Amino acid sequence: MKYHKETFDPLNLAHAKDIVLVPDPTRPHKFAEETDHLVEFMIKNVPLIQSSIVLDFGCGMGRVAKRLIERVGCKVIGVDISAGMLHEAQKYVSDGRFNPKFNHHEQNIDIALAAFALQHAEKPEEEIKKINSVLKPGGTVVLLNEPARYVPTEPKNGMAVWHDDGIKVSDLMTKHFSLVGYYPYLGNHNQILSLWKKG
Repeated sequence: MKYHKETFDPLNLAHAKDIVLVPDPTRPHKFAEETDHLVEFMIKNVPLIQSSIVLDFGCGMGRVAKRLIERVGCKVIGVDISAGMLHEAQKYVSDGRFNPKFNHHEQNIDIALAAFALQHAEKPEEEIKKINSVLKPGGTVVLLNEPARYVPTEPKNGMAVWHDDGIKVSDLMTKHFSLVGYYPYLGNHNQILSLWKKG
């Protein structure tokens, strides 16, 4: 099956928000609730201070980056497979502490966040290796994934078709990082929030 990265290309900011977090009519404030929950978790469980440099891997339209900058004042580097998402993120965050361009040869990242990103990656182990290569020794990875993989393939009738290739992101993470622990995520057990450390 052909990987269809265009699934993540937004038409505008509203569409970008819907791609990042699928709307739920029973939860009208889902976007703000999930963003705030993740940021609060990071503030409480990760050594996150104003001088921290955070890599937001699969940043989408910058929802977490914006809140981290507002709450902590740290620097956030956004990486996304979609140039359209990065364009929307630059407009949405509009703060000099957000940078949607990153030199993969740098090794100065304190904290990496991958929220609902590695579950969609075409080659997740390659992406995990990249994250490992830029994270400082002792650095932290905040990983939020659903248990299954959702890999975008060629759409049918204008709708994305998702495929579970059976790859376990957590198994790949154990090759490169040490698990700190798993944590509840909004009481929903279909999603997994975990912390990892680089040795």
